[in-house]
Amino acid sequence: MKKIISIMLVLFIMLSIATVAVSANNATANNNYTSETVAISASGASFTYQLRLMIVQELVDRTNAKIEKLVEKAIADTNPDLDKLVEKTNRLAQNTIKIAAILGIEVVCEYKAYEINGVIVYIDPLIVIKR
Repeated sequence: MKKIISIMLVLFIMLSIATVAVSANNATANNNYTSETVAISASGASFTYQLRLMIVQELVDRTNAKIEKLVEKAIADTNPDLDKLVEKTNRLAQNTIKIAAILGIEVVCEYKAYEINGVIVYIDPLIVIKR
């Protein structure tokens, strides 16, 4: 939960920095000061998108690594609880999908078949779909 909060905080700060307008005082010929607003360029929006995409990709990579470890552990176990494995991996995947959706990036499950103790189990590693 702390990771999620810190990711959201970093994203909020970066969006705040990238979207702020700057007001500058300029002297005119009569030494009267006028205020000009400098708008953000399109590159700022691209930067925030790339930042969000990078955060989501890192989150997806970490989630997929956790899922792989759980599957490897189940394969090594002589009597694994397959229902618990599927429930745990689905929960991990759904949490990551929700966080990515908040950040505006689409992430989907790509089910992969694993044979664990003679039983075919479909586990859901994630892939990022850029939006």
